[in-house]
Amino acid sequence: MTDTNSYLDDVRALMARCEKLYDQIKAEDGSGAGALAALARGLFEAHQLLSTALGTAEMAPKDAVAPASAPPTEAAPAEPATPPVAPAGEGASEDGDDSGEPAIVRLGQSLSKVLEVVEAGTLVIDNADLRFAAKAPEIFGGMNEAQRGSEKAARLLVDCVRFMDVLEHEYVAPGYETLHATVAAIKAEFATHLADAFNITFTPDARTPGADAPAALAGLPGAKQVKFPSSQGPGTPLALLKRGLTVGGKSEPAEVLVSLGSTTPAFELIDKIAHAILRPMNVSRDVRQGRAAAFKEIRRKYLPQLVKADADHEATVIRYVANLLQPLNKEDCLGEMMRRLVAELSERGIKPMQVRVGGMFDDSFSTTKYERKMVPSDKAKGTIVSVLQIGFVNREGVPIQKAVLGVSGGPVL
Repeated sequence: MTDTNSYLDDVRALMARCEKLYDQIKAEDGSGAGALAALARGLFEAHQLLSTALGTAEMAPKDAVAPASAPPTEAAPAEPATPPVAPAGEGASEDGDDSGEPAIVRLGQSLSKVLEVVEAGTLVIDNADLRFAAKAPEIFGGMNEAQRGSEKAARLLVDCVRFMDVLEHEYVAPGYETLHATVAAIKAEFATHLADAFNITFTPDARTPGADAPAALAGLPGAKQVKFPSSQGPGTPLALLKRGLTVGGKSEPAEVLVSLGSTTPAFELIDKIAHAILRPMNVSRDVRQGRAAAFKEIRRKYLPQLVKADADHEATVIRYVANLLQPLNKEDCLGEMMRRLVAELSERGIKPMQVRVGGMFDDSFSTTKYERKMVPSDKAKGTIVSVLQIGFVNREGVPIQKAVLGVSGGPVL
């Protein structure tokens, strides 16, 4: 039977494909009419429907919260596969406060503060990491009394805490202090309710300074460690990847990002750039979302590849990061970052192809070097208006990546 996470990954891949096709069609046909425009609208609607379905699925219960049961003995009764739910009348009261709202409903409503802080601070955060805050208030508010004490409610509360851990520990940059304080306060309320109503408690937070060895993760016995380059001492906890749980005296171990104790210049540069694109921006949510998605891809896909990369692979990773950031480099807003990446490649003998933005695209250009994408623009048809992908040649001048240029399709009506 296919694992639930495999289906979720397939949906994310479909969403990415819809988004890519939509962007391609909009770039080639900006008229807003005709078959291509209708297809673009359909892709946009499909993306929205998939996003809604994914959000609902991610907020639904997946696996049981309880840890693995103890080794069986003849006299031992079977351990429950799900978190114990407090019987009616025991644990935290669901009567709520003076407002009359049940506790779990008030917890859901408190998540709106997370979204308010993100918007007020124009923070760069991936939509997938905020979906819980948008969906949970509605889900909790729609539960009846029996559902509020169910396994599903416990699972959703735990998932909300784990999502908040991501916001507090992965999004670390100047300007995020208010978000971190807000999230910490809300997490404490969630943890209290889980302990009182469901007898579920969390293992301690993994950000424990001063740990000098992998075995010294204070308060986190048996934590699963994921090694990551860092200039901090070997074994120092860097971030909490997944909350550990204690249910009925038994623990589900946490997952912790742990320092390897060393880095490379390329890693340090790209890590610095990843955090630089997190800086709060007073721009549209779409622009911030583009940066947030790039941050996550750099952190989760490209930085781990630099742990044991040889010189050639390291250069390839730098080139891929430059390509990832180039579409975000509108009006040279990432200018210094892009120049440093290109300089790193130049030191390795990989030179960028020269492109004169504002000039006319030459139809005699070799297709091994240049590719054009027609985009809407107020410039004359055929004018190069942007570089969508930087082209590179090796030391011998042989293209190792063609440049993709945005070329004006004609005046915008």
